[in-house]
Amino acid sequence: MVLHAAHDNGNANEEVFLMDWIRKVALEKGERDFATWYDGKGKQVNAVTFGGLWEEAGVIAAYLRNEWQMEKGDRVVLCYTPGIQFFAALLGCFRAGVIAVLVYPPDPSSAEKLASSLKKMVKSIDDCHPKLVLCDASVHLMRTGDNLNVLFSKSRKLWPAVPFHVTENLRAKGGDKHCFDEHSLTPNDIAFFQYTSGSTGDPKGVIIKYGALAANIRLIHNGFRQCYREDGGVPEEIVGFSWLPQYHDLGLVYAGIAPFMAGMRMHMMSPLTFLSNPLLWVQLMSQLKVSWGVAPDFAYNLATRRFNQALKASGGKNPLPGLDLSCIHNLQSGTEPVRPHTKINFENAFSPYGLRKDWFHAGYGLAENVVGVSWIHGYHLSTPRPDEDMGPLVAVGSRHTFDKSLDVRIVNPETMEEAEDNTTGELWIAGPSVAGGYHGKPELSKGVFEAKLSGSHREAPIDPSKRYLSTGDLAFIQNDNLYICGRIKDLLIVNGRNYYPSDIELAAQEASEAVRPGCVAAFSDDEINTDASSLTIVFEIRASSSKRDAASVIEVIRQSVINQIGLMPYRIVAIKERTILKTTSGKIRRRATRSALKEGALSIVLDEQRMTTTRDPTAVSSKLGASRDERNEVAPCGEKYESIVSQIIGTKYSPDDSWGDNGLSSMQQVELVNELSEAFPVEIPSDFQTVFGTPLELKEHILGPQAGAFFPTKIDELAIDRPISKIAATAVQMFGVLLLLSLLSVSTIPVYYLVVFVTEQSNGAPWREVLFPFGGLLLPPIIVLWHFSFSVVVLLAKWLVIGKYSERKAFLPSIYYLRWWLIDRLLDLWEFFSGRFIKDTPLIWVFYRLMGVKMPYNVRIDAFLREFDLIQIDAHSSVLFGMRCRKFGSWEAIREHTSAPSLRFRPIHIEANCTIRGHVGLGSSIGQGSWVEKLASVPEGSLVPSGAVAVGSPAHQSFQEMRECTLPAAFVFLEMGKVAWILVQVCLASLFTTAGEYVFTYVFEDTTKGWRYSSLFEIMIVFACSTMLGLLTCIPMKWILIGRRRPGQSDGCVDGLLRWIVDYQFNLYRTFFDLVALNSVAVNLYLKAMGMDIDMKSKVWPSLVPPSKVDLVTIHQSFVSAAVFDVSNPQSGTDSPQPIVLESSSISHSVVLAGGVTVRHSEVIPFSHVTNHIIGDSQKWRSEQHGLPSVLYRASMDLMAIVLMIFLTASFIPTLEFFNATAALDGRFQFPVVRIILSLCVHSSTWYFLFVALHRILFLNKKVPLSLPLYFAYMQLMEFFFELSLLSLFFGTPAMKPIFQGLGCHMKNRDDELWYFGKRVYDVPLLTFQGPTIVDTSLLSGHIVVLGKASFGECKVRGLLHEGTVCLAHTDIEGKRSKNNGEDAIRNEVGPMCFVAPTGVAPLCPTQDVRDTGTQHTQPFEESDDFVDA
Repeated sequence: MVLHAAHDNGNANEEVFLMDWIRKVALEKGERDFATWYDGKGKQVNAVTFGGLWEEAGVIAAYLRNEWQMEKGDRVVLCYTPGIQFFAALLGCFRAGVIAVLVYPPDPSSAEKLASSLKKMVKSIDDCHPKLVLCDASVHLMRTGDNLNVLFSKSRKLWPAVPFHVTENLRAKGGDKHCFDEHSLTPNDIAFFQYTSGSTGDPKGVIIKYGALAANIRLIHNGFRQCYREDGGVPEEIVGFSWLPQYHDLGLVYAGIAPFMAGMRMHMMSPLTFLSNPLLWVQLMSQLKVSWGVAPDFAYNLATRRFNQALKASGGKNPLPGLDLSCIHNLQSGTEPVRPHTKINFENAFSPYGLRKDWFHAGYGLAENVVGVSWIHGYHLSTPRPDEDMGPLVAVGSRHTFDKSLDVRIVNPETMEEAEDNTTGELWIAGPSVAGGYHGKPELSKGVFEAKLSGSHREAPIDPSKRYLSTGDLAFIQNDNLYICGRIKDLLIVNGRNYYPSDIELAAQEASEAVRPGCVAAFSDDEINTDASSLTIVFEIRASSSKRDAASVIEVIRQSVINQIGLMPYRIVAIKERTILKTTSGKIRRRATRSALKEGALSIVLDEQRMTTTRDPTAVSSKLGASRDERNEVAPCGEKYESIVSQIIGTKYSPDDSWGDNGLSSMQQVELVNELSEAFPVEIPSDFQTVFGTPLELKEHILGPQAGAFFPTKIDELAIDRPISKIAATAVQMFGVLLLLSLLSVSTIPVYYLVVFVTEQSNGAPWREVLFPFGGLLLPPIIVLWHFSFSVVVLLAKWLVIGKYSERKAFLPSIYYLRWWLIDRLLDLWEFFSGRFIKDTPLIWVFYRLMGVKMPYNVRIDAFLREFDLIQIDAHSSVLFGMRCRKFGSWEAIREHTSAPSLRFRPIHIEANCTIRGHVGLGSSIGQGSWVEKLASVPEGSLVPSGAVAVGSPAHQSFQEMRECTLPAAFVFLEMGKVAWILVQVCLASLFTTAGEYVFTYVFEDTTKGWRYSSLFEIMIVFACSTMLGLLTCIPMKWILIGRRRPGQSDGCVDGLLRWIVDYQFNLYRTFFDLVALNSVAVNLYLKAMGMDIDMKSKVWPSLVPPSKVDLVTIHQSFVSAAVFDVSNPQSGTDSPQPIVLESSSISHSVVLAGGVTVRHSEVIPFSHVTNHIIGDSQKWRSEQHGLPSVLYRASMDLMAIVLMIFLTASFIPTLEFFNATAALDGRFQFPVVRIILSLCVHSSTWYFLFVALHRILFLNKKVPLSLPLYFAYMQLMEFFFELSLLSLFFGTPAMKPIFQGLGCHMKNRDDELWYFGKRVYDVPLLTFQGPTIVDTSLLSGHIVVLGKASFGECKVRGLLHEGTVCLAHTDIEGKRSKNNGEDAIRNEVGPMCFVAPTGVAPLCPTQDVRDTGTQHTQPFEESDDFVDA
């Protein structure tokens, strides 16, 4: 054998380069068999000789270098299913001088496993950037077999975009005549990247060089020799057996390359074969006379258990006839932990069949040292130590067997000093086998591979230049033997004692036969607090056990861990068979399991923690995989308090009983004070049990009116701008309105000249023939040119009027206020007419960058910003909610008998990697990596720390775990794709408009000839046709580009772009629904065609459910106002979308519905954040529900849609008449700017007086509308009334007061000021301003709609309504408490982001996290005479 030569020649091989060594073995052994492969029935299916493997490797090397143009040092991925072909590819890479990258092959057993394994493989490929992938025919079939198997087709898009080449049968193509060898290789060149299995974190590419590989193989060979030393030396032939994965270090080097270079005869089979039939391994070792093997600890345990089960089933008769294991010289247990009972059980089972007494051989290794570190022959157990509370361990090495090239140290990881014997520390090693670091991770490599000793108890001096590999494993040396305790990061420390997860897992495993052996994970639920209070145990329960059995098994496990270990588990979770996360070598991935548990990715059968804390388990049955912390969306502190108390005094404590009755001890009292003081920003008295008699009283003391810790604030003094005369300010603002109309008109000048130029070139052809020849080729440049012109006008106006926004406090009205007002009104127009079409694209980024916002290119903007120069957004942040750096202040005395409101300006800073989904107040600073949740309102001047989650209004710190949400790597690609689609959409808009024009020409033109207003009718037809075509096009686009989205389906960057494209198309054309068909049954039919599960009775705004969400939303017999379907909330614990189900429910304004919730038989009030199921009383609901609109009624609204179209068209008649009557003005001016300005004034006046008349007719009795169908049509028009009538230009001026009075609004006092900055207002005759009032982008309404019943009543307001405030019917702010941190509205300030509860609705905390089922938080609005059936 080669081992003889190595042994006889001492260190002769150390001077032989690895490739020369391999070549020598291949030539010497020639035609002798190296490896034979066996299938699942134990039949030989393939074999290869030493020489044949070497020759095939040469052919592959030739193809790599000559055919596939690889160069020395290029990276090549090896993606092979288990088989001998893998070794040929590996040696081929060695001979070619390219770097082999070993990856886990795809698992086609199920769609989920295939997708998961592909993602893992792609992660490694993305890390190393290979030139190509070598594979076998099976992998090739998986990748290209989309026409053969639906499973493969669905996952095809997950495969990496790298060339794949099949290496089988290359010799048959004539390649055997050509081989290749790279002769310039040196020991310092890289042989391969070994991606670690992931038991201690994300896979990392370990750099294995030829020199390190050769040194480790010599180390392994020395181990072989020592094992055979007592039997007179190494035999002529060693026969080995391995079923280990070849892409893992143990199977690759220890059971593959090292046996090859030792000239051993190997027999192999797939690891999948072993897992399905462990006894086949034992049977083949007997039949093939195997003398050597290596396997992980669990394999011996599994084989023993299966053998004993088969023995029992056969009545004591040997289930493996002819079994003879006397040939086995030694079997090595090669992974940690090596359990003591495994060796004993295996020996007891198989010693009657010839297994020798000294068969056992334990070892230790890790990929960072290629594979092997140490070994020891025999069974050596540790003895108890005073500082450790753990069972005996099995030695995995000895000072007497350490290789001479290896330096092994046990080091205190805190002091970096070498520890003495019998003391636990971190295992450090140094030697020629240590790898070259982690690929692409220099900082991590330095920390792991360049550790330095600072001291030692040995007499020999320390070499300060020596670098060690810090393994991360805890170990100790006792009686010269090495013992491994476990991973440092898995260690639990309780009262100064160390507890190792392997011991806890063993105690749980032995508690019940229902626990699958080797399938238990014990870990701390908290990355930082690794103590008993967070001990979590996850175990696989056998499929034969029911859910009821799981509860008893959990209790047995708890008692077993308490009795054997002395710890009380915090949480025990039973999961389905074969679902726990393991490494490729079979190790439990504890931290990955912890992450999967938190993300809801485990197949949970029963969760002990949830079972004891959830009032109604059925209410969360569809979210069994979600962890408790992930449901602390809005009211986290209550659960945090209960969690701490239950951990210390027990989960079955009673909150209403005294502390004594709950069994509180003095030690628990001290612990409770410490834990609660750390968790909450309040002082807990040491004798709290005498002050607060029950846990409930202490809870109320700690949490106060609103759960959570509020953020600190810092508010600096501001420079003040004094007000000017109100008369002068009013005159300036009226002139400013004309100026704004002028700027809007000026933006049409380029379009005007373009049309004039084309008309002249067309010899004065009519405008229709100019605009619509050849499919409307002129429309795209007209559309783009106008939007560009208007944006330039806004940009120039901002810099000329404002310059840079600055921090200050301006009273109303002041000079600075007037400058700000002018640009603010212009921006309002820009956002409505242009900005909304470029949100969430690079175009809005460019616009805001030019306007003065400080931000890098990699920032996502999907919202509108104001006061640009005061905003700074750092890299990789997403802004998904509007941001304004100004805030109104209530009236202040500025001189004797004079007061005025103010407007404050402060900067906002959003640091890197933040996600803003809620309101951020001016003067706030959002720390790096923070998250502002929907419905949250960060108060003025708040300092949000890094990594915080802000929830609620006012915002407070959530205790939920922060999940990092960064922009995708392909962000730039996505943004460029959006711009490209906008250009395509412009052309599509032109095409649809042209189609509408042709419809008019061929259907209506002859009929309308001679009509005075045929042009208006033509515009109506073109608008209706083009928008309907756009909407209808969305349906096939959705099914082609998106398909049917399913819950839990994860998507890539391209999928995100496709969803954006379809949603953009829908949002562009849904104006037809918003303006004329919002209440039509056509909305439901359209959503059903998109794939949504909705009945004909339900009512939902189509804008709430874009095409990307329709498949995930179910609405039956429900009414939905302006809610948010948050199907893919990244903070919900999973990045994949989850379904939302609404049945027989009413969802009010500004409600956020998180993915995965079901709302049934309930009503949800405004500003609720629903993160848990709400299941109401169906009987009570049926008795109280008001009845949904009938299908007949909904169908009648279709007729109203036609009426609305006619009304909108007719409203432009005065404007058209005026425009035609003033045609003479064009002779005095080069372009019709004056005509346009005057025409816009006529248009605004027309709309205003029409709505004055409409209000008078609708609200004749001042109580309820005259006609509900007409009322709902009016509601649709009011959505856009201020924008389309251009009356929004008067916001912030004294003119809004008479405008509201003309519409029917009541002013309690004639002299009261009204500063209105809008958002939405309905039912103006039911609105009363009871005093001086400022309304800042708030919603005012005189109605409430619950299902199909509307309640009308007065909405009385006064004071300062901040951004996002909602006031509905029956609101009386002066007399009723607002839900704004307990403040009374009479204090003049309400909001921001709050709901003022109307009469009949129990007040709830804003942004309520609705958790409990029943009616506690879902009581219907009180019945009154004002309710009218719709």
